[in-house]
Amino acid sequence: MLQTFLLQFIPAMEEGLTLGVPLAILLVLLRRMPLDIYKNKFRTALKWGFWLSIFLVAVRVGTRNAVSRELLEGMATFITLIGEIVILWRLFSPKFNQVEVKDKAFSMAIAATVAALFLYHGFEIWLLPV
Repeated sequence: MLQTFLLQFIPAMEEGLTLGVPLAILLVLLRRMPLDIYKNKFRTALKWGFWLSIFLVAVRVGTRNAVSRELLEGMATFITLIGEIVILWRLFSPKFNQVEVKDKAFSMAIAATVAALFLYHGFEIWLLPV
């Protein structure tokens, strides 16, 4: 019984760390910013990613072939990469660092990156015990 628990626990912890490290780095960057709108986008995207990952696991378990793991991984990776490129571009822009403005592209990139990261890794975390 302990061996079965460990066989499920170790990959879940690996996925949890893979999810937690980029989200923690992004949260640290956002906490230093003066506008609360970015922090609110982060929290909202976490909630959406969490519930969508649980929904996708329920659909995957219920139908067995409605959600393709490869398609979900490819879509989440693509969205995350585009979001991270926009975030880095905005953070290293000299205009962005000097002026405290609401940047729609930056806040959407934060939301997309956080939701896609949590969606994919959350899907893996919830699916492992099943």
